[in-house]
Amino acid sequence: MYYKLVNDNSHIVFDSFDKAFKKEDETSIKLHSLTPDQIVDLMDMHANGAMNLIVALTTECDLRCSYCFENHLNRRPMSIETCITLLDDLEQYIIKNNVKRIFCTLFGGEPLLNDKILHKFVTSMNVLCKRRSVKVSYLITTNGLLADEHRCRLLNELNIESIQVTFDGAEQTNNRRRQLADKSENAYRLILNNLRHITEVFPRVYIKFNIDSDNSHEYESFLNDLQNYVEKERVIILLESINKTPFNEYKYSYDAKEKELAIRLVDLISTTIKYGFDYFVKAFNTPCMHTSYNSYLIDTYGNAFSCISSFNIEEFKLGKFNRDISSKSKVRRKAFQKIECVKSQCTKCFYLPACWGGCAYRLKSQGKDIFKDLDCRKYFYDILIEEFYNRITKVYGVDRIV
Repeated sequence: MYYKLVNDNSHIVFDSFDKAFKKEDETSIKLHSLTPDQIVDLMDMHANGAMNLIVALTTECDLRCSYCFENHLNRRPMSIETCITLLDDLEQYIIKNNVKRIFCTLFGGEPLLNDKILHKFVTSMNVLCKRRSVKVSYLITTNGLLADEHRCRLLNELNIESIQVTFDGAEQTNNRRRQLADKSENAYRLILNNLRHITEVFPRVYIKFNIDSDNSHEYESFLNDLQNYVEKERVIILLESINKTPFNEYKYSYDAKEKELAIRLVDLISTTIKYGFDYFVKAFNTPCMHTSYNSYLIDTYGNAFSCISSFNIEEFKLGKFNRDISSKSKVRRKAFQKIECVKSQCTKCFYLPACWGGCAYRLKSQGKDIFKDLDCRKYFYDILIEEFYNRITKVYGVDRIV
């Protein structure tokens, strides 16, 4: 439990495991008495039997976003040979590790540019998982340009139930940043029009709004447009800040403006609630795939990495994905968990279960050592929680920072 003085007479009571405001109870007291070693055991138990799989079907894209963390790559599609090898090794991995549940993200680049491999991979995975009594669910991330009605229905027939589409601002800003490769059409309006049948076909639609210091003031204008194209009850808004990468500075990033970002996020949450949309804010790090041994990003060559943003970064590379990678992954993830470093600096921190020393990719982007250094965001979390409590919980009765 976490207590933060709001005024002379009241405190915020926040549970960092559930990321919610609640009354003190025996369960929460027990959870918050856990040592770092016990929390690691809980993380390992959570990973056991469930697999988080992100498959990059291609790194090619029909947009040219200047801040993209894949801009350093030699862009290429996954080949049929790599796809078949990956499927064979996945089946052996499932058997060897007694996997019962797979959360699979179909990723890019723009995955719809490699639709033949997409179809091959998903149809084969469905057969494989049925044969091995594994429950599988899919999320496809797309810029939405190719997601016309026909293609959406084909995806849904493959049992893909969730889809994510991203925007970078209202019309003018979005089109300036997310330009079509040939710059011939209005990408913003094209994607909004496609959202009509996306929300008709898919039961769960995630719409991500990338925020920074240059575009966050446009968010309400964007929602005003969006509400005319979608079925709100099927939509979840994702709010995420754009950060610099190890390969690219980003002048509009909130990286050095923690207080401003926390306050702005709560502004945007309030606006989201006002417009009647559900929301999710990417603020807390855990559970993070980087430290979870059953989580993998598979690139177009069949290489496995520990983080969704870590394409071709050596520190995050786990090796070629194969049936035997789990042993290597467990050893590598123990290094990623940097338990001794966390013990020496974070044991008494309330945010430990929700932070675990911070984001390794942010550390890499700051030129730091992902195995030794910490990315402490206590200041950011303190402001976020107090702002959320005073401006969301007290006003709307919402008690969970989702």
